[in-house]
Amino acid sequence: MIATISNDFTSCRSVLELKGLGNAVRHAKVGGRNFFRHANKDGSVGGFVESTAKVIDSAYIGINAIVHGNALVSENAGVYDNAEVFGKSWVRGNARVFGNAKVYGFAQVCGNARVYDDARVFGNSEVFEDANVFDTAKIFQNASVHGNSEIGGNSEVCGNACLMGYTRLYNEKIWKATEFEQQWQLDFFLENVKRKEEMVRGFLKRG
Repeated sequence: MIATISNDFTSCRSVLELKGLGNAVRHAKVGGRNFFRHANKDGSVGGFVESTAKVIDSAYIGINAIVHGNALVSENAGVYDNAEVFGKSWVRGNARVFGNAKVYGFAQVCGNARVYDDARVFGNSEVFEDANVFDTAKIFQNASVHGNSEIGGNSEVCGNACLMGYTRLYNEKIWKATEFEQQWQLDFFLENVKRKEEMVRGFLKRG
């Protein structure tokens, strides 16, 4: 079954109309652009993927998620709920994009990273390893967020900032990571001290 939506795809209304189409609609034309439902490897009907985008068979696209533009979703990555991946962005590895999150521009989300709620990752930014970006946080320009970082609230990480380790950021704007790198080094040192103390206590108990 083919559905036709006359609005240009850039309008919010056309996005909502596309997401509102029933499972029986496998092909939609929106303002001259073609969208096909992804067939998930578990047999479920996936969300719409534009003909110019690419989603590898092993990737998962939720029924209301949309992948468009020249975006790529590969490996075991998943796009769920009402999330959108577009532009020339790339979601790969075991990364997950869900909620109302958006990944676009030339951004990359990979590894075990999670981008969710109303978060935005765009520009030339990267979110990878075990990082989490959530709430209304934005990662953009040339920023990089990785390690076990958690970025939430209305935080903005931009410029050439590079957040790593166990960085926790909430409602702050960061253009460079100097102070957070120092905090991460301190946290890492204290964590190692704590771990060694526990090892010593365990050794003394055995003795």
